[in-house]
Amino acid sequence: MINFNPMHYLRHAWDATNSTWGKTCIVLFYTFLWLQILGCVISLFDSKSGWDCLYGNLSSQDEIDFVAGTMKVSNLWILGFFLFADRSGIKVWNVLMVWFFYLVQWMLYKPVMTNFMEGSCPTELQAFNVSMIVTAIWISLALVSSFMEKRATPTGPESAPLVT
Repeated sequence: MINFNPMHYLRHAWDATNSTWGKTCIVLFYTFLWLQILGCVISLFDSKSGWDCLYGNLSSQDEIDFVAGTMKVSNLWILGFFLFADRSGIKVWNVLMVWFFYLVQWMLYKPVMTNFMEGSCPTELQAFNVSMIVTAIWISLALVSSFMEKRATPTGPESAPLVT
C-alpha cells in the first residue's frame, strides 16, 4: 500500500542521510517546498490574497477574471511540480531541478512584475523582490547542502565494513 503521509517520507529521508549536510538539506529543501505548496493552495482558493494593489489597478472585471484565472492555473501547475519534487527527495538532480526552475521563473517573472507594479504598487513590489531574493538564497543553500551530502556518501569498496 502506498503511504501518503509526508512525515513518513521525511523520517525515511532523515534516517537515510549520511551527514549534517543531508539533515540541513532536508530542513531547507522541505521547508522551502512546503511553504511554496502552502502558498499555491492558498492562491488556488483566494487568488487575490496579498495582491490587492495589483487587482486595484485592473480596469475591468474581465481583466480581473483573466488575471485571477491565470494565477490559479499557474499555481495549479506549480503545486503539481512541487508535490512531484517533494516525493523525489534530496538527491542532487531533484534539488537542482527545483533550483533551476525556481530561478528561471523568477528571471521571467521579475521584469513583468516590475513593469506592472513599479509606479502603482512600490511597497508590494519591494516585498515581492525581497521574498524572491530570500527564497532564491534558501533553495541555493539547499542545493549546496544536497551536493555536500552526496560527497559525504560512502561509495565503492571503502564503504563496506572492514570486519565481517
